[in-house]
Amino acid sequence: MREQAKSISAFAANPLRARMLIRELERKCLEVKPVDDGERFDRFEHLNHFIERHQKTFVLPRRPFFRWRNGEALPNLTTRKLIDGLFSERIGSKWGGRGIDDPEQTLMVALDLISLSNAPNNHETLAEAEAILAKVNAAVRDLIPKIPNLDKPKFSSYRGGKALGSLVQRKPSRYANLAGRRVVAYPYITDRISPYDTVSPLCAVLMYLIKPNNKTVLPADLAQTLLLDFISGVIAAYILMLHRNPTEFQTGGLVVDLYRLVYQLFLCGGTEWNVKKSELIKEVFYNRFSGLPVETEQLKSRIGLLESLFDNHMRKAGISSAELTKFVESIDPSSFNKVIKWWSG
Repeated sequence: MREQAKSISAFAANPLRARMLIRELERKCLEVKPVDDGERFDRFEHLNHFIERHQKTFVLPRRPFFRWRNGEALPNLTTRKLIDGLFSERIGSKWGGRGIDDPEQTLMVALDLISLSNAPNNHETLAEAEAILAKVNAAVRDLIPKIPNLDKPKFSSYRGGKALGSLVQRKPSRYANLAGRRVVAYPYITDRISPYDTVSPLCAVLMYLIKPNNKTVLPADLAQTLLLDFISGVIAAYILMLHRNPTEFQTGGLVVDLYRLVYQLFLCGGTEWNVKKSELIKEVFYNRFSGLPVETEQLKSRIGLLESLFDNHMRKAGISSAELTKFVESIDPSSFNKVIKWWSG
């Protein structure tokens, strides 16, 4: 994984990282030291009083603080490490650095990769895309029994081959604190999807987000976590597809459809239910997942819930999902010439 850089413009999601870091710092500070009723609240002074009382290690500089909070600059490595020491959770490293240790970090890296500002057709981009797909797939297989084991997947346009099996060291599931008992897979997943298809775990997640089975109720925290990993995994699969078989972008395929869905629902900034979105959902779900028993109104309701979950996540950065495009302009899969130009460099 590429290291974080000093420049806010080095990676597309850096403004989001900076905004999330400072807002998470504020939130945790207020949890420990709430504002008294009637107290005049100055967030900058309040944070520094908290830091002085609990650590006495450093003082936040005023002008840089508000630049960080607005996503105009990123705290340097020294400041991030000092912030790490304030709480049990190392939020400076989590939000300021780059990594795929948890779904929130992973999404930021995926947004780096799919942004128009990224120069994608290179070894580093592909390595990060494969690492994301491997991490997400391994976590989903741990959560959902009967998802095919992909230690030796076959090669095709968007499969990572042996690389996917070797990229992930087996660690406790990233959903362990949220999931409770493991989720049982739909028979549809194991019956209809190729056991060698590295996209099958992503499809499994989508099915559970749309219609949990009778034995499974997904808590909101787990649903949001799975949604973030689904978005990240689809972005990674789309990038790998463009590398291994760019003609699939022209002819269509499962990964193309999944990315079209992700782009339209979460990345392009439009949250209203319009004709274009409605037609796309019908096309993808009724063509690709025809065996999934979901009525039209139920499907629409579940999609709306997913959009709300994503919007709630983006509000950690002080923005709505509709404002996401101001920070990260993601590749539009319907703009064929733009995609080819972007991918070809």
